[in-house]
Amino acid sequence: MFGKKFTKDHGIHNLSEGFNIMVSSMMITREKLICLGELPEFSAFIVEGIMEQKLLPVEPGQLAINGYRPGEGLIPHIDKSQDYGDEVIGISLGSDIIMDLVGPKGEKIPILLPRRSLYILQGEARYVWKYGIPGRKTDKLKDGKILIQNTRAFLTYRIDITKDGQIHIPPKQTQKNENLES
Repeated sequence: MFGKKFTKDHGIHNLSEGFNIMVSSMMITREKLICLGELPEFSAFIVEGIMEQKLLPVEPGQLAINGYRPGEGLIPHIDKSQDYGDEVIGISLGSDIIMDLVGPKGEKIPILLPRRSLYILQGEARYVWKYGIPGRKTDKLKDGKILIQNTRAFLTYRIDITKDGQIHIPPKQTQKNENLES
């Protein structure tokens, strides 16, 4: 689950239908990255909260789990609009971290993501600004304090867009259980 600095050979795990896909590069095909199916049971309470709070218009069809050691980062990027819906939800676990939003003119806005926080990228933040995490072992906060990075993980929820441009709505656990009982 852990990769090299700035996602070179970075592992991405997409969990669906009880299996993992491990890829060795960010330069991968859509078919290798997207698994259309049910998200793992452990994420059900998170998805329920996302839907109860109306953070997404439909249930996410993808969960990517990325792990990072101190000093590892994520190259600033914009998620492909043809592959995913209008919102990206991230949950930061483990260590507090600074995420940078990088504007079209190269301007940077550092955002502190406390451990166990949730962020949503939508609108210009989703389609115009890149988001990334610098590969460093410490961050200096606005108040001058030094933030030492520890091992951290991100859960990223996205709405999948199928090849024909349709929103993929994953099967619900209750539908799966009803089908098993029939």
